[in-house]
Amino acid sequence: MKKSDYGILFLVALFFFSLLATFQKVPGYMDAEYYFGQGIRLVQHHDFVENFIWNYLNDPSSVSTPGFAFWLPGTSILAAVGMWISGNSDFFYARLVFILMAACIPLMAAFFATIFLPNRRAGWLAGLLAVFSGLYIPFITLTETFTPYMFFGGLFFTSIWFAIRNPAGDVKINLWFIGTGVAAGLLSLIRSDGLLWLPGGFLAVFFVGGLKKKVWINQLVNMFIVLLGFALVMAPWYLRNLAVFNAMFPSGNGLMLWLTKYDDLFAYPSVGLTFSSWISSGFGNFALDRLSALGGNLQTLFAAGGAIFLAPMMVIGFWKQRRSTVIKLASILLVAILAAMTLIFPYAGERGGFFHSLSSVQVILWSLVPVGLEVIIQWGVKHRNWKTERSWRMFGPALVVVAGIFSAMIFSQKMTNSNASEIPWNQTQNDFVSIEDKLIEMTNDRDGVIMVNNPPGYTLATGRPGIMIPTGGTSALLEVSERYDAQYLVLNNERMDFIALFQNDYRLKEYFDFMFEVAGNSVYEYKP
Repeated sequence: MKKSDYGILFLVALFFFSLLATFQKVPGYMDAEYYFGQGIRLVQHHDFVENFIWNYLNDPSSVSTPGFAFWLPGTSILAAVGMWISGNSDFFYARLVFILMAACIPLMAAFFATIFLPNRRAGWLAGLLAVFSGLYIPFITLTETFTPYMFFGGLFFTSIWFAIRNPAGDVKINLWFIGTGVAAGLLSLIRSDGLLWLPGGFLAVFFVGGLKKKVWINQLVNMFIVLLGFALVMAPWYLRNLAVFNAMFPSGNGLMLWLTKYDDLFAYPSVGLTFSSWISSGFGNFALDRLSALGGNLQTLFAAGGAIFLAPMMVIGFWKQRRSTVIKLASILLVAILAAMTLIFPYAGERGGFFHSLSSVQVILWSLVPVGLEVIIQWGVKHRNWKTERSWRMFGPALVVVAGIFSAMIFSQKMTNSNASEIPWNQTQNDFVSIEDKLIEMTNDRDGVIMVNNPPGYTLATGRPGIMIPTGGTSALLEVSERYDAQYLVLNNERMDFIALFQNDYRLKEYFDFMFEVAGNSVYEYKP
């Protein structure tokens, strides 16, 4: 592709994603609300504090607690940059950096496609498939981890390609690896599984430079360069964690290893999550849960990574390019991500964790489609008397059209029924506002702690501090209410476990008085 092709593709993608962003007026679900709200906090208060609690893994001492103990700050920092540059905290401006990143992702897909298949049409096909991104499209311009993960994953592989192509003469000390380390650090600042990319960077050093004994010293230096790039990004964050948590990683996050079901993420007290409790769940449950996670994650790989109809061409393209260093490394990292989200974190992985993590290699997956299509076309030329140029003119645009229709259907469905419920996307915060208005009308209380199933979303919509409804039954609910001075509780059909408890457990009726109902949300006042 010519530079002008990349320029046109960038402008097309920038216009498309900017237009897409105008349809989504609010974040739509808890993850995006969390990152947006914390971005606002960074701009307005210049600190890493959360005025809500959404899990109890690190045993927070109060509702106002050190931020980003579980999720990482990178996404909120990017949101804050957009709001800081624009001087506006509106949701659209929080997405400025995400829109720019999204517009660059098709360029990366086109770049690698033309490396694997050196012609202009391959680049345009891969680039346009990255624009019409299938299951990713409702999330591509949100304050979420998808777009940064795609972008920084693409940068990781780009730096490796330049390291392969531009070795530093006889010295063999390759400064391109500092870009590899920086990209690995940025991935680690976005998501916890980004740490997998640091050993991926070390592995890249050996893929590029070989394993011969005479180059070991140089390879160790190159590994140090990768580590240096990583440290430039992550060292400040680890120092902050040491100051706040007395550890590089908050200790409570390790309890994720001992979950026996997804809802254990919200367990109170979290000290009940132990190796013993995990073992006592039984090997049968252990195996079945991981088989279920494997099945769900493979479906995600096929449906999201491969957009269903593109998957066969990706597989063919992978086989054709299997000797490429970039493809070898991408394959190893993909397997590592799949293994982590299946064996170590099966519940989070099956509930969207793998979908998020998969985005880091998505640029490479899109770039393989033209390679696979070329193999299919050449088979047709050989066995069915197809014409290469005619087949490309027919199949290439057809794939883009199908991808566009598929993406439009996905986006339309999400706008009608949001990620978290059957509520239209742009109305997902309306219930919070209605509850808050009624609460203030009845009590004139504007800052009492409220217990809800989405504390980041409620706090973003209303400013009121919120805490998560815990799992653990009646005792957990009462202990959390007392410890964090919760004054109100909101229940809806997302927490049928507590609705059933309220009907059957007399203790809850003693401590919680029904106040009112708004749009299927029952609001109670806690009476200690």
